[in-house]
This record gives sequence, structure tokens and C-alpha cells, in this order.
Amino acid sequence: MKNLFIPLLVILLLPFTSCASSVNSSKIDKLADAAGDGDSYSQLLLGYKYYNGQDVDQDFGKAMQWYRKSAEQGYADAQIYLGTMYHNGEGASVDYVQAHMWFNLAAAQGHDRGRELRDLIAEKMTPVQIAEAQKRALGWEARK
Repeated sequence: MKNLFIPLLVILLLPFTSCASSVNSSKIDKLADAAGDGDSYSQLLLGYKYYNGQDVDQDFGKAMQWYRKSAEQGYADAQIYLGTMYHNGEGASVDYVQAHMWFNLAAAQGHDRGRELRDLIAEKMTPVQIAEAQKRALGWEARK
């Protein structure tokens, strides 16, 4: 009897696991649709899900892609996440200039964490790298 209990339990619970999976899939599909339609907050959330492997397979490349779309629309939190990925070399090579630029853009919007991270990373950079990052941030702002 004991030998039949576990397989029977698995068979009985199987429909519930697939149901939960389809619910998560449905939520991700809706989020992806909104992100694809240009909603910057949805793009940020989708990037976060890919970064952490939450309801999707972890994928730093996709996380970076969605963070960038949100960051390019001026979403400061996305700029910080994107800068952090460049700092850590997740989804791309370590690039302090890019990281500084994104942190600087968030800081320019009054985001305290952006200012803190920008100043911390500057300690690892040469004056030439800092000047290049600032030039890129100014160029980015001019495109608006």
C-alpha cells in the first residue's frame, strides 16, 4: 500500500502544478506584452524577472535588454540596475564607463542611490574614464 501512495499523490497533484505553471506563464506573457508596447515600468519588471530567474529562466542578456529599454526612457531604477550589470559584468563585459554613465543619469534625476553608486565607481576609474562617462551622460541628456 505504501508503494502506491507516492505515485498516486503525484498523479493527483500533477494538474495543480501545471495550472500554477500556466498562471505564471500567463502573467509573464501579459508583462512581456506591456513591455513590448513600451511601458517602461513593465520593462523594468521584466528585466528584474530575467535577472533573478523569477518565473522565467535566468538570463542576464535578456535582463540587460529590458533594463536598457526602460533606462532609455529615463526610468531611474532601470538606469541603476543597468549600471550595476555593467559594473558587475553581467550580460556584458565589465564597463565602468557605461556603469558610471547610467548611475550619473539616475543621479541627475535626484536618485540618491544613483549618486552614491556613481561616486563609488568613480573611485575605481581614471580621470579619463570619468570624463568619458560624463561626456556620454551629457550626450544622452542632449538626445531627449
